[in-house]
Amino acid sequence: MNTIEKELENAGFGEVRPRVWAREGRSALLERLAGVDLFATDFDECMHPDITQAETGMAVYRKIAASVYDPHHFALYANMTLFSGPIIAIKLYQKLTGDVKNSRMIGTFQKLARGIPVQYFEEAAEPLVGRFFPGVADTLRLLNRRGVPAGVISLGIDIVIGEMLRRLEEREQARVDFFDCTRVEVDAHGCFRRYDPKHAYYNNEDKRTLLRARVEKLGAKRPLVVGHDRDDMMMFDEAVNLEGVTVGFRPRRETLALLDIAVTAGDWTPIHELLKDALNH
Repeated sequence: MNTIEKELENAGFGEVRPRVWAREGRSALLERLAGVDLFATDFDECMHPDITQAETGMAVYRKIAASVYDPHHFALYANMTLFSGPIIAIKLYQKLTGDVKNSRMIGTFQKLARGIPVQYFEEAAEPLVGRFFPGVADTLRLLNRRGVPAGVISLGIDIVIGEMLRRLEEREQARVDFFDCTRVEVDAHGCFRRYDPKHAYYNNEDKRTLLRARVEKLGAKRPLVVGHDRDDMMMFDEAVNLEGVTVGFRPRRETLALLDIAVTAGDWTPIHELLKDALNH
């Protein structure tokens, strides 16, 4: 038993199936899951193992550095070099301390990306599509077949997340019905200008607002929310307030008090299997 599983046991969770822990018995859990009518999940380090905004940013940086003598690229390279340091420092801090809060890098990224063709980010997203956690596409297809709206609520940016979800649907026939994340304004030349002030999200309280809006728009009564770390805590809290179901995928200890279910596996296969059992219950 690993450290997080010991903490789950101490917090009153029991293992209802391999690597799936819950506060209630299997039968009661399946009954609650059978009634979910909206599915919302975080993206980075939840559906996908990487912080995709940082990964695509570094890929674009390498692309520009490879042709730095292009006059346009030289100016972009100088700007990216200035602001890439803080992003790398944040990632290193997270790795060394385990204090994960991806929202910290959002403001810096906007400065780093200014003036870069949006096409570069869309191209950089392509290699990341094949790295979704196993079980993600199966889960989405199951929800699609059952008519449960499924979506993403993230602090990331649309030109990366939207592109990856579009390609996932093309390749896996796994549809996301909505994705709520920071929108990017593009200038007349197709370049990154800034975040859309009306749709720029910087903290986990924004996720609460976005979840509530989706629940109200879709008339949902029991949302199912999947998240990972402290950036998802207010989304979890809102789901609890709405009497929904909360799932922590490889959860951080600070989220445990808000969870109904904790999945300690390395992929989404147990989530898919649990939902399949519930919807056939």
